[in-house]
Amino acid sequence: MRQYGLADEAVRLGWTRANVAVIDTDLGASGRFGADREGFRQVMAKVCLGEAGALFGLEVSRLARSSADFARLLELARLTDTLLVDGDGIYDLADINDRLLLGLKGQMSEVLCRDRHNASDIVPFKPSSIRSFTSPGSYTPSVSASSVPDSAHNSSSW
Repeated sequence: MRQYGLADEAVRLGWTRANVAVIDTDLGASGRFGADREGFRQVMAKVCLGEAGALFGLEVSRLARSSADFARLLELARLTDTLLVDGDGIYDLADINDRLLLGLKGQMSEVLCRDRHNASDIVPFKPSSIRSFTSPGSYTPSVSASSVPDSAHNSSSW
């Protein structure tokens, strides 16, 4: 799995193999909040104690499932000089540009996760939502002119 190759990347960047810990208890597990995920709690504890020099992930913005958890992780990593590393770069949270970029990526990640989750919801069919399309770029609503109240035809709001 590609995730385990990140340990080799840490060694390539200068960490000793003995100082590289792989926390994979959340691998393949879903959960909206960090409190529900043992691996995320372990990561947060190591960052809080200053035991993590860097956090590696395929996409670090997805380490947390909510933007609130991710913001806490970023702040704690900043306070303890912990770097975040993924395929896009190495982020030093003492740099405002890196904090802004990761904050934005975290927000986008949460929205995408929510959209993927909501896409599986069953949406009931509503006949009123049907539109009849006439040509590309334009459409005619399924409401006929006879069903529009007279007050809409006679308004002179120009």
